[in-house]
Amino acid sequence: MTVENPNDFAVEVQSFAPGAAVKVDTAHRAKGCAADNVVVVGKQDLRQRVDGGKAQQFTVDAAVVMLDKAPQACQGASFEITLALAGVSLPD
Repeated sequence: MTVENPNDFAVEVQSFAPGAAVKVDTAHRAKGCAADNVVVVGKQDLRQRVDGGKAQQFTVDAAVVMLDKAPQACQGASFEITLALAGVSLPD
């Protein structure tokens, strides 16, 4: 995942949960791959620092799964997943 911190202070991302949107790339969507073929696996706790004005990438294992019933059209698709994050500001 990539987290962008637009603040001028560091934050600690403490958890995430499914957000409002999942989008599949245009080419695979046109072939019949719907965004609801991937699911964010519940709320997950983490402790990741993101400095002010920076973006940080990190990996969360087993955070997203593709459903067994997903059509062949989803093979190789890219999904953009919006998450709801919770965190706190950090002292300098």
